[in-house]
Amino acid sequence: MDVIITPEFKDFSREYQFTPAVKKGNFIYTSAIFGSVFNDKPDFIDEKAVEESHLSKIGKILIGKGSVNQSRIIMYHLEKLLKSGGASLADIVGLNIWFMHSVKKTEMIPALQVIKSKFKNVIPPYTLGRMDFPALKGVVLQVSAVAQI
Repeated sequence: MDVIITPEFKDFSREYQFTPAVKKGNFIYTSAIFGSVFNDKPDFIDEKAVEESHLSKIGKILIGKGSVNQSRIIMYHLEKLLKSGGASLADIVGLNIWFMHSVKKTEMIPALQVIKSKFKNVIPPYTLGRMDFPALKGVVLQVSAVAQI
């Protein structure tokens, strides 16, 4: 089994014993990815779309404001993780999408549309769920994936 850690997750992975993804055989499995920016801010994110947070072991991070901005950041991370393992979003065979209980349906639907829009032909099977315990303060959704190469 090979561990996949993109530069974005290097410090977080080391300090919090977090494995963003693993590759075993022709499958890639990701951990739950949340809408945070540790050091490599995507070009599509402006300062109005994020809020500052702090992690005791690595310092300042940015978290997307709301479910739509977080879903954009999540898909950015997911795409980079899969690419590092030799896959793409088109190789995803399953998604798990978890929303905080506090997220209203009117906020969930636009976030789901962002996620679904990243798939050109076929939207992979997905499971929607609710969570009570966010990975970080301000996190309103998390996504994990399985891809087959």
